[in-house]
Amino acid sequence: MKSSPENNIHIDSTINRSIVLVACRIFTILFIGTLSGCAITSTTNTPGIIHLPSDKLLTIRTTPTLALSPDGKLVVYPADTINSDTRQLYIQPVNRQVGRILEGTMEGETPFFSPDGKWVGFFADGKLKKVSIDGGEPQIICDAQAPTGGAWGENDTIVFADGPIWQVAAAGGIPRQVTQLRPGEQHSWPSLLPNGKLLFNLTQQDQIVPKVVLKQISRDDRIILLNEGNYPRYTNNGYLIFNDSGSLKAVALDINRNRLIGEPVLITDGVLLSVSSGASQYSISQSGALVYVPGTIFGSSRRIVFLDRQGNERDPGLPLRRYSYVIYSPDGQLLAIETDEQIFILDLQRQTTFDVIEDATYPAWGPGERQITFSTVRQGVPGIYKKSIHNSETAEMLITGEYSLDHSYSWSSDGNLLGFTEIRPDTGMDVWLKKFDTAPTPVLNSSFHECCPVFSPDGRWMAYISDESGGPEVYLTSLSSPESKYKLSDKGG
Repeated sequence: MKSSPENNIHIDSTINRSIVLVACRIFTILFIGTLSGCAITSTTNTPGIIHLPSDKLLTIRTTPTLALSPDGKLVVYPADTINSDTRQLYIQPVNRQVGRILEGTMEGETPFFSPDGKWVGFFADGKLKKVSIDGGEPQIICDAQAPTGGAWGENDTIVFADGPIWQVAAAGGIPRQVTQLRPGEQHSWPSLLPNGKLLFNLTQQDQIVPKVVLKQISRDDRIILLNEGNYPRYTNNGYLIFNDSGSLKAVALDINRNRLIGEPVLITDGVLLSVSSGASQYSISQSGALVYVPGTIFGSSRRIVFLDRQGNERDPGLPLRRYSYVIYSPDGQLLAIETDEQIFILDLQRQTTFDVIEDATYPAWGPGERQITFSTVRQGVPGIYKKSIHNSETAEMLITGEYSLDHSYSWSSDGNLLGFTEIRPDTGMDVWLKKFDTAPTPVLNSSFHECCPVFSPDGRWMAYISDESGGPEVYLTSLSSPESKYKLSDKGG
């Protein structure tokens, strides 16, 4: 975040030292009468708390963090360790507070178990990987540049979302595309069924809550089961589980007739949900156990705090909201604040909001003194746009393309050079530069991930992040000779 001469800003984050386990048979489904006319009742066991080690913190992000083993005895989550600068997967018995790091899983996210419980699949470094629960070097399965979930099937294949949904052998190989993206669609959080079918979330442009879709893997068909439902999972006893605004619900699913039976019933309230990604923080085992992070909507109660150079905090009195980015204007008089895919401009002296940009994310000041640059998707195409504040003019398109452009960008102080991050399927995150009235060109597009360019005040240097050393570090390069670089951080940055 940029800072004014007087204050820094931070947004409170959520760190969990415990998660909830509802023991075997979290819900008992009772059939009354025939399958075509059944009633369902939910009963819940008394939940218990899984205490996590105090030096292995579970920091909530917008990806699923929990994986429960098929027998319900082990839980895996990405741990932010106090004595280390990298996040790694941590495996722990549910009835003990002591576990162990799965070595080699640096920056691992979105874990999931194999059906036999002997392996954990996860995503890191733009790859889909797997690691044995007994330890050993993780194995790369295939590329996965921007993954949104994975599931391991009984036939030893894995489905994962990376744009569309793909299927690949757990032993590795070339993925096969399973779903076709239509204009303005996103596919995420796949869950496998035992008969060659899968569930997944389908989000359409301008839709906040995704649909739950059922599909035969081998055919190009799709059946919408629910018009609204986050993070669908399927249980062995025939139920579709999903998160509805922080409430976990179940509804009977006839996988032979491809239809739901009856109405959803409540399993439990207070299961954390990230609205921005649709990820819900829960996992269900084959034995019927449920593990989850308690909460409602992730980020819904963030507060903005001013912090001066002496470490003193001041509450500006802004309401609790789902804030994402807070950026000072160059003169320190205004704030551009993102919340719920909306950017509003706050006058710090008058404490008033005077401009709002709808359907916009990732604000950055520039190129002019009173101009804002932001990301948005228009007609299914991602792009970077700019507009002047205090002005009702239509936003001007700067860059569009088929690849994601909404990760990070910044302007040089003279407003003549825009640096931005693009995510491509072959090279991952790359840094591009666009000069005024010229086409953009790549300056850092190696096989490593490079992102987050920031210019020096005199416009001669650019700082950026790269993982070429094995983890994220900050580098500095001269714009006149980008091939030369200096590594600024040495323990992650």
